[in-house]
Amino acid sequence: MKKQPKLSSLIDKACFDYNLIEKGDRILIGASGGKDSTALIEYFANRARRPDCGFEYKALFIKSDFAPEFPKGIMEKFCEWKVPFEQLNVNVLERVKPGQKMSCWWCSTQRRSELLSYAMDNGYNKIALGHHMDDILETLLMNMLNKGELAAMPP
Repeated sequence: MKKQPKLSSLIDKACFDYNLIEKGDRILIGASGGKDSTALIEYFANRARRPDCGFEYKALFIKSDFAPEFPKGIMEKFCEWKVPFEQLNVNVLERVKPGQKMSCWWCSTQRRSELLSYAMDNGYNKIALGHHMDDILETLLMNMLNKGELAAMPP
């Protein structure tokens, strides 16, 4: 049996410690085309091949009107891994209210809202995002400075 990469072992540990994946789950994964979400999706593809899988998953790319196309090389990997994948096109710019400016935070919120709506509308009971420790710490600092609360991302 092929030894799994250390990252997969760490994700497995988090999944078991926090019951992140349970029998019967339908999990929607936010796919950005970056290394974090791609590594997470590879983990799901490998885990889904286990005899005791017991869950379904799908990768969803929220394509905003000004974002680049999903990377072709990553799409080829998804095909190789047999990853269920969909792209949802969203016009984020038309949502900016007059007098308001587009910001990274606002766009991110719009894409996450679309991900959550898609999950609810299509019977997914969990979402998964490929965040790492720097993302968690950045969120903690942003929440402390902008909202005055000590909060980060839950597992």
